[in-house]
Amino acid sequence: MWPHLLFFTDRVPDGFAGVTNGPVIQIRPTHRDDVGLLMHELEHVRQFWLFGLFGVGVALALFWAALPPLQAAAAALAGMALHPVLYRLVPRYRLWAEVQAYVQQLAQPGRLTIELAAEFIATQYRLDVSYASALRLLRKEL
Repeated sequence: MWPHLLFFTDRVPDGFAGVTNGPVIQIRPTHRDDVGLLMHELEHVRQFWLFGLFGVGVALALFWAALPPLQAAAAALAGMALHPVLYRLVPRYRLWAEVQAYVQQLAQPGRLTIELAAEFIATQYRLDVSYASALRLLRKEL
């Protein structure tokens, strides 16, 4: 399991039961026992760490010899922002990230159906994707 902090709070955007920012997960108290939702958010934590560590590696490879050590370390630290930047700015990446997270959620017993997951993907994430396309992507991954 990847390092993370988990908080149960209502400080979650309207229309969502949980949200993840980097390694910090926030889940509404009403969903405290929703294992599927936790698995969804933990997938986003995994994405943060994997892409962040990749970003650190790339920054070190590019800048370690060319920059003074402190600046190279700062560039490496900036590499940890790779997942959040891609998620916010690249719709195809955001779509991929959400499909992967919903696949993890759907693998758990619970209240989420594949049809509801497809509807969420098509309507909640600022993506230009239809319900049918979202459903097809989920079915392909399951």
